[in-house]
Amino acid sequence: MSLIDSAQEFLHTCYGGAVSVKDAPRAQLMHQLSRMHHGLEVWRIAVGEPEWVSWTLFVHRPSPQPSHQRILLSPDGCWPHVVSNEAMHSCAQEGITLAWFNRLDIAHDPPDAKRRGAFYTQFPGSTSGCLAVWAWGIAVSACILRSQYPQAKIGAMGHSRGGKAALLAAASDAQLDAVMSHNSGTGGAASLALAGEGAESLAQLAQQFPHWLACSAQQTAAQDRLQQIDCTALWARIAPRPLLIMQAHDDLWANPLGTRHMHQVLQPTWHQLNAAPSLRLRERSGGHAMQASDWRAAAQFMREFC
Repeated sequence: MSLIDSAQEFLHTCYGGAVSVKDAPRAQLMHQLSRMHHGLEVWRIAVGEPEWVSWTLFVHRPSPQPSHQRILLSPDGCWPHVVSNEAMHSCAQEGITLAWFNRLDIAHDPPDAKRRGAFYTQFPGSTSGCLAVWAWGIAVSACILRSQYPQAKIGAMGHSRGGKAALLAAASDAQLDAVMSHNSGTGGAASLALAGEGAESLAQLAQQFPHWLACSAQQTAAQDRLQQIDCTALWARIAPRPLLIMQAHDDLWANPLGTRHMHQVLQPTWHQLNAAPSLRLRERSGGHAMQASDWRAAAQFMREFC
């Protein structure tokens, strides 16, 4: 099986395939705020007529703006403990613009693990799980940012399930310039072929969060197949673009052993494309939660490679 076929099989069997919506997105500036050291823009993004799916995109930029603009784009706006004042400050200190949206405006993440939200109301027959839908939201938001900032470099940044979506967005959309994934674990940067003690299994992920994945991912045979082919070929699609994998070595549920293994397996792809330095693994202690130092590391990585 070719790498292309392997990546496609993993994409469809695990995530239900990438979202395909032909309608062009639209954006309207709802608010703008300028201060001495920073600025804020609030955009409304809509897809479809009149508004099949819509969400709010926030853009926090340092002032004065650097001549070479770089934007970190996060879907984690539903988590104020992730996209926080610390995150904005950490990015601004590095001269990086931080943009974010609430992925739940597109597809819900409910306790009963049912597929709900604006996207599924409009496309009830979609095979794409929530991770693929959130990845689509990242790609559409990046498209809007690019229309407003044509010279900017845009990197997807996500934590945990947001990190899974960020990886999937970059693997599905070549227009993203970089990706940074933080403690994304199973279904993210961690290999399914190698799991350390205490790591989440694919079966556990599919049981607890079935709405994130393809319906086929609930089947034992499909899980066995996904472990066999692994996500290597899918994440290799990101090359030679910069990829920063951030992992806490004491976040056992996110499988640090499998994440380290995936980083090693991907290295030859970046090396063959003369981009070896832009594939990086950053490890730290301190558990699952995203810290200010993680935002600084992502901003510094973006500044170095984009």
